[in-house]
Amino acid sequence: MSIVPYLSNGNHFEITSSLLLYSLVPTVVMIVLGLILWIGSGKISFYIVPENELEKECKEINYKELQVLTFSVVGLIILTNVLPNIIEEISNLILLKKNYALTNFNTRFKAIFNMIELIVEVIIGLLLLIKSRGIVVLLKKVQNAGVNK
Repeated sequence: MSIVPYLSNGNHFEITSSLLLYSLVPTVVMIVLGLILWIGSGKISFYIVPENELEKECKEINYKELQVLTFSVVGLIILTNVLPNIIEEISNLILLKKNYALTNFNTRFKAIFNMIELIVEVIIGLLLLIKSRGIVVLLKKVQNAGVNK
């Protein structure tokens, strides 16, 4: 997206301030999400590893639990990376709509495709975070599918 057509309209200050706002929003969202994760890390860890499993003394971590934890962490990383991108894409859509740039088919197609891509990333991140135990069980079944016992 080029800023040159906007500068010729005579509203340079308005465009500069809105571009500054739209570029700061993802950074602020990332900082706020980091603080929420930091403050809520205890609750998140109890959700990933239930309390009854934490109470067992000197319990060895087996391979399955390590896989569950790994999938949960990867899902959390994906979500923390994609949420600021969603905010940025929404702010770009608002800016494009405000300047009537969404009337162009290519711009509209690109914007819709970007939103679909981000929604798919959110779904994958949520599945990895919430359904990590099911994914590990499914992987174990796939690994043992062709093995005769």
